[in-house]
Amino acid sequence: MKHPVNVSSAVTITSPTNRGHPVTITSPLSMTSPLTFTTPVNLLTSVTAPVNIAHPVTIMSPVKLPTPVTLAGPLNIAVRPVEGMPFLPQALPTSPP
Repeated sequence: MKHPVNVSSAVTITSPTNRGHPVTITSPLSMTSPLTFTTPVNLLTSVTAPVNIAHPVTIMSPVKLPTPVTLAGPLNIAVRPVEGMPFLPQALPTSPP
């Protein structure tokens, strides 16, 4: 694939994809489930096109956002039951400060 990559119309990715060069997306971006990140995700510039992400989303490594992220619309986050998160007691204090 030539670089940089410019995406201005609908694109369907049906297999694992590695992009080693800049990708510019100028059209709405829709990601359907499941979406899995297994390596670092770096967003070095602002994202201005609409981004729709259908859950579940699994992030296995750091996501670095060195620039401000602006959410102009509602953000809906589906949360799994507490019983499905055995790590939670380690992450939260046992009593209020």
